[in-house]
Amino acid sequence: MKRYNKFNFVFFLRQATPIYKFISHDAFALSNVRVVDLNFTNANGIQTVNFIPYHPRNNPSAFKDIKSFDINSPQVFAQDFPEKNPIVFLFSPQVYHIFKKINFFQYLRSNYPGCKLVCSLTDPVHHFQNFFRMFLDKANTREIFSTFDLVITYIQLDAINYGMTFFEGSYSVLPYVQPKEDVDIFFAGGIKNRFEKIIRAYEYFKSAGFVCDFHIVGVPDTPPSVYNNDLHINRFIPYHEVLARVLRSRAVLDIAHEGNYGLTVRYFESLAYNKNFITDNPFYRQARFASPKLFLIDKSFEIDKEQFMAAAKLSSNYKNEYSPLRMINFLESILNA
Repeated sequence: MKRYNKFNFVFFLRQATPIYKFISHDAFALSNVRVVDLNFTNANGIQTVNFIPYHPRNNPSAFKDIKSFDINSPQVFAQDFPEKNPIVFLFSPQVYHIFKKINFFQYLRSNYPGCKLVCSLTDPVHHFQNFFRMFLDKANTREIFSTFDLVITYIQLDAINYGMTFFEGSYSVLPYVQPKEDVDIFFAGGIKNRFEKIIRAYEYFKSAGFVCDFHIVGVPDTPPSVYNNDLHINRFIPYHEVLARVLRSRAVLDIAHEGNYGLTVRYFESLAYNKNFITDNPFYRQARFASPKLFLIDKSFEIDKEQFMAAAKLSSNYKNEYSPLRMINFLESILNA
């Protein structure tokens, strides 16, 4: 893999979304990568951002001697790097309005000469339009683009329509021991306008004799509940438990939601841990995804169980092609251009 002029990287991650610590695990071991947790508090109508150093287990030297950040201290985020390279600061869109309000982006520009600001979308554009009032029109989109040096998305159509940079995504394989598989199909996710489709899938797979483990959150006006011990409603499970349930399953199910025409975490999990992948997303009908372990479903959700069980014993032959190390190299190549 070609190497480019090095940057240092600072990932800003909301503490509420630890999934990205699992996904980016490989990158966090690099000597030129650091991670800062963001904790938001609101008291008397005043919102405060707390910056907390993250100490990855696979990088014990990262922020080793830093317990907390004094944001007013110059070059506070640069003090820990072994090499004094320009810094790339990576953000999720969820923090855009908060940081814009407190002039944090301008603070970084002023205090870190040569730095680059990158925004990485982890959902389709319409999600940020509906919930974060972003990309609402041309003026709003231009304002966002003027804030960042690079806006990347894993949705190719969004990249085309909004002038973003397309990058398919990344995922770290963690060295888990494979337990006994006692579940056939695992699903976890929010309803995202697909609740009825998820329930139909559950009912079909149950009636076809598959052992299911479904977790659905975001169902309005419904208290946390469990049906038949295999359908969990509004019981949030942290990502380490998601992975534990993936490992004990023969397949992960991906039900597409609006605009999600691209690689998903469920697909990465199936590759990383040798699971069958079941999806109704037409994105995976491309020839490059052809595999005995891929099961494309339609409205009928029909799957040949014998074929399914045989495929579950096969390897995905995954060679870490989507490692976050590839993402670091991609960003260096773009930002050095």
